[in-house]
Amino acid sequence: AWTIGEVDSLEAGMRGGSSNGGGRVAQVYAVVDYTPFDFTLATSPSEGAVVQGANTTTNATATLSGGIAQNVVMGTEGCPAGAACTFSPSSGSPTYSAILTVTTGGVTPGVYGINLTVVGGGVTRKAAYVLTVEAPFDFNVSVDPSLAYVYPTQTASAEVSVAKVSGASQQTNLSLSGCPTGAVCVLSQSSGYPTYVAALNVTPSCSTPEGWY
Repeated sequence: AWTIGEVDSLEAGMRGGSSNGGGRVAQVYAVVDYTPFDFTLATSPSEGAVVQGANTTTNATATLSGGIAQNVVMGTEGCPAGAACTFSPSSGSPTYSAILTVTTGGVTPGVYGINLTVVGGGVTRKAAYVLTVEAPFDFNVSVDPSLAYVYPTQTASAEVSVAKVSGASQQTNLSLSGCPTGAVCVLSQSSGYPTYVAALNVTPSCSTPEGWY
């Protein structure tokens, strides 16, 4: 398929009297593509979730829908502050696909709308991608009461609270250190998913030295 301009140039050359071995071309037959260049843009998936500091990807596909393929360039609008949005490859001729990678190192947790844009041949197309940045998992630990007095063979009890602060809950492990010599220190559970509460029981023996622990 030739453009109209190419056909016009070819016809003008023939009218100028080009010959080959005494022969002369009388007619020029050409197929002219009058369909303007156009394409569509789609993302898959169109949304994603990632923990702050991690990377996520989506596929962007520019599909030729009319005319002759031309080079186009991919980019983004609305890339979150503190993030990096990069395409690989960043340009090509539809139909072609690229991978958008979003790095969320310095992004504040929240929901963000990112527009993927493809520009080329006088055409601009956009597709939406919704990114959810989640806070990383964190928790704190507290003991109530934090101080107890106890005599040998008696038991001091406390509650150990493991409370989720942010992010999706993950398994945590509880352990003890510093149990007094001769005493028995027991946790009611050794692991769990915050928020949860475990019981701590400390029973000193007659051989346990007096003091603060």
